Amino acid sequence: MLAVWILVAVALLVVWLTWLGATDRMTRNGLIGIRTPATQRSDAGWIAGHRAALRVVVPGGVVVGAVALVVSVLEPDGATDAAFFAVAGALLVEVVVAAVVAEVAARGAGADLGDERVEQWDVD
Repeated sequence: MLAVWILVAVALLVVWLTWLGATDRMTRNGLIGIRTPATQRSDAGWIAGHRAALRVVVPGGVVVGAVALVVSVLEPDGATDAAFFAVAGALLVEVVVAAVVAEVAARGAGADLGDERVEQWDVD
């Protein structure tokens, strides 16, 4: 059952990182955050993508936590693997949907228009 709660911690981490990106507390980077082509093109796209994804990630995190809580309370014998896959599946769906939503929002934010901090990403 510990693995299920580790997944809940990961879901909370995803919510927190998305919130950081949405509030411009985490700048565009190549390591953490929603790194789709459109969110990486500009700061405006980065923020717009994370703001849009936040509307998916917060309810998704609640669903992951609720599934884990229900499974922990019911705790059916021999269903630990099923519980793990249920929570992992919910987390996976949350992350994939958030990435798609972020990509669409970043494109709509004019992410293709360029970036005011282009020199930061130039490799000469």
